Amino acid sequence: MAVVDPQGDRKAADASQLAILDSGENISFADYQGAVRRSVACMRDAGIDVVGDDRVDRSRGFPMIVYGFSDSSEGRTDDETLAVADACVAKFSLLVEGEYQTQPTSLEAIEAEFAKRKPVIVDCLRKSGTDIAESASRSEIELKVREILSSQGTDCFAEAGFVN
Repeated sequence: MAVVDPQGDRKAADASQLAILDSGENISFADYQGAVRRSVACMRDAGIDVVGDDRVDRSRGFPMIVYGFSDSSEGRTDDETLAVADACVAKFSLLVEGEYQTQPTSLEAIEAEFAKRKPVIVDCLRKSGTDIAESASRSEIELKVREILSSQGTDCFAEAGFVN
């Protein structure tokens, strides 16, 4: 994993992204969505196809926009296309997206969603042959889910509709 220089990331960010980050408040969905829309518009303006930016996913317990972009665009190599897309995201939404997903309210929502889906995850693990207690911690469950996924191909998080 690459080491990220937060100041370097801030240098790439535009004023709208920095204003959201420097407000001193939790990032609202509207601010997050606006930042993502600016990234998407930048990519589209550069001729890169983007999909999913109008889809709001709540499987982690809070609203998120899950979008993707083409790895190729006319007149560019795949590496050049990726560099343009990365530059758009860095300029308009990278830091906002990261902060939005890891701010206390989002982490609390993830924990609440996990707790809600935990019985289904535990049941899936047991059906896959894993001996696990109802009282198992989230980290214990995550380890078992990864083991079952690796050995059997069963994704108990996916079966429970939980995105970790």
